[in-house]
Amino acid sequence: MSTIFSSVLVLIAIGAPTVFANIGLRHGWARVVSYVWIGFLAAGAVLLGFSVLVILALSAAQHQALNTQLPLAVFVGAAVVLTLLVPVSMAAVFTPAVRLRLARRIPFEPGNPVHVVALALLAISFVTALLQQVLLTGIPAFAKQVFGSANYTSFDIVVGELPFVVIGFLGVGLFVHRDFGQSLRRLGLVRPTWGQLALGLAAAGALYLASDGLERLGAWLTPGLSQQLAQNTQSLFGHLTDPLSALIVGLSAGVGEEILFRGALQPRLGIVSTAILFGVVHLNYGVSFSLLSVVLVAVALSVLRRYANTSTTIVTHATLDVIALGVSGWLAYPLTIAMTVVLGGLAFMALRRGGGEPTGAVPSSEPAAL
Repeated sequence: MSTIFSSVLVLIAIGAPTVFANIGLRHGWARVVSYVWIGFLAAGAVLLGFSVLVILALSAAQHQALNTQLPLAVFVGAAVVLTLLVPVSMAAVFTPAVRLRLARRIPFEPGNPVHVVALALLAISFVTALLQQVLLTGIPAFAKQVFGSANYTSFDIVVGELPFVVIGFLGVGLFVHRDFGQSLRRLGLVRPTWGQLALGLAAAGALYLASDGLERLGAWLTPGLSQQLAQNTQSLFGHLTDPLSALIVGLSAGVGEEILFRGALQPRLGIVSTAILFGVVHLNYGVSFSLLSVVLVAVALSVLRRYANTSTTIVTHATLDVIALGVSGWLAYPLTIAMTVVLGGLAFMALRRGGGEPTGAVPSSEPAAL
């Protein structure tokens, strides 16, 4: 029930201003509503920052277990900076001159309310995720309680990823100025070629090998942190390793996250911004080699989206998660090596024969929305 409530809350908080922003392309009142909504979300992020400061202060005053590796002042300072970053970033987003400069670096239209709202939501999500990480890192006992009490089911994963799908479609103006078919094409959800399918599977194998290598490097260089992250992951997903659960988790994350990040956001906010946001929403891995592997995966998926389509990135993302969860360690290596070599070769031949033209790009005749 808590997962459903959280998903509905996220859907309302982020989906509503997105819809109003799309309506605001033609109606000024809706644009104002979307901007006011963003103001309330920004205020909520500031309130979260103050809450983190209060919790840290109370924990220190009551001599509760704090992170002993870093001084309390580090976490307090980080919370203060992040809280102040909210109004600063909102001022920047709603300053035309700043948006004009930003438009020179990413495919962003400074006068488009959908793009402005997307940029504001990006900044708020970034700060909110970092504030939560400050709290979890600053008070290990609190993090242990959060991860220890989490007991995700396959249903929870599906419900948790569903808002990404809905927000992605709402963001590109479904039923506002695009029909379902146009929304699919804008999101890059097209039928991939056989070569793209082979490329997606080969990329999943290569990314698994690279991620596993980074995990092992982290276990060698930062054993304590790696052990804690492994325990957190085990608490969250350790009981979802049977084939059916792994398939459900992989498909849910692959479809949901790819539609939003690579499908909706990347064509307008660029590869770098999208990859950073993707890493931020996976900050439960902490500042670690595991997070580095997430960023590596994000960049690889972004490149696939750029030169193929979102359907291909879904194949890669889902396959990677299924292997990581549902394939035993000794079998994963020969499987992923074979996938990388054999399917990579087939993909190279197929794409070379087909000219390697990207598909799923945003048609130039489409309305200039998210």
